[in-house]
Amino acid sequence: MLTLRLLLCAGLLLLAACGDDIQYAAPPVSDNAVSHAGETAEEHAAHAAADPFADPADAAAAAPATAAPSADQVYFSGRVELAPGFTPPATCTIYVMAGPPPKGRPPLLSRRYDKPTFPFEFTLAQSDIPFKDSKVEGLQVLSVILSEKGPVMATEGVYLRCPLETPQTAGATGIVLTIRN
Repeated sequence: MLTLRLLLCAGLLLLAACGDDIQYAAPPVSDNAVSHAGETAEEHAAHAAADPFADPADAAAAAPATAAPSADQVYFSGRVELAPGFTPPATCTIYVMAGPPPKGRPPLLSRRYDKPTFPFEFTLAQSDIPFKDSKVEGLQVLSVILSEKGPVMATEGVYLRCPLETPQTAGATGIVLTIRN
């Protein structure tokens, strides 16, 4: 029994000492992945495409990078209005947001409007992306939130979330978001 315990302790020590020191080598580079002298970009792409063992990641890395969207690129624009008979609190904050259809995720785009006068025009642009690595792709659900106390998830006072019924694609204009009870 004592021998088994000693072997177990020695094995654990050996595992702890060597477990994180694994090194990985880069895969060998194929001849087609190396640019030949005097070769045009088209010729290089043709060589890479002809290699049945080429790594698609290498081709993506060799492709010219696409330009990042400018900070003023507008993804959505429209108007926020009040439903007939609805009176907002004297002071309120409005959040206009766009995000993917599954609920519970943070929005891709979000802009805050303090003490607005209704109706007002809104835009959601590249500069409104809170997580800078996010990309605005596919259908997005737009919504407007009215908060009497300021923070988007205020626990006191009036808080209304009014989503647009149909998701929109980037570039949509003329969107009307209505605040209602």
